Amino acid sequence: FEHLMFGATETHAQGVFDRMLEEEGAETNAATFLDWTYYHTNLPKDALALTLRLEADRMAKLVLNEAELTREKEVVINERKQRVEDDVEGSVNERLYKEAFHQHGYGWPTIGWMEDIVGMTAEDCHAFYRTYYAPNNARLVVVGDVDMGELLAMVQREYGPMPSAEIPVEDVQPEPPQTEERQVEMKKPTPTQKIAMGYRSPALGDFDH
Repeated sequence: FEHLMFGATETHAQGVFDRMLEEEGAETNAATFLDWTYYHTNLPKDALALTLRLEADRMAKLVLNEAELTREKEVVINERKQRVEDDVEGSVNERLYKEAFHQHGYGWPTIGWMEDIVGMTAEDCHAFYRTYYAPNNARLVVVGDVDMGELLAMVQREYGPMPSAEIPVEDVQPEPPQTEERQVEMKKPTPTQKIAMGYRSPALGDFDH
């Protein structure tokens, strides 16, 4: 879905988002991991208003269709093959998380299992977008030489009219206590033996962390 966010919107055609920012001297990218997806832009100060306008546009008016989804699915399928299935460290790391978390969502890889990627539909993406891409489920971080009053006015102008989304309560499946070692041996074409180890620690918000 992170890939799809760089596609067309109702007001900007495919590729316009990147081109408009690059023409202003900005560079943009994104990343996704277990608990977050972030979108970031390094930009000249005078491109801030444009950046906020484009970011708000794709938060509210993203175009999701089967053609775009099919194109991006192929990209992610190849990415998974390259980084996981054809990569020793990638496949071992994925298996490590799967063994460490039998119930909690961390047992699922960030990039997704291959059958999930292949089976994803435009309807799935649209439902996800409408549920989670809203101002009340996002954080905006601005660092640099900006005037706070001007910045807040721009943010209010671009994001203020957007409706909030009803964010579902997280259905977190707590991982039961682990009372013994789990060990898995994998056969991979690697010139040396490798070992990957995991030890579950208290959660970030836990006092014992």
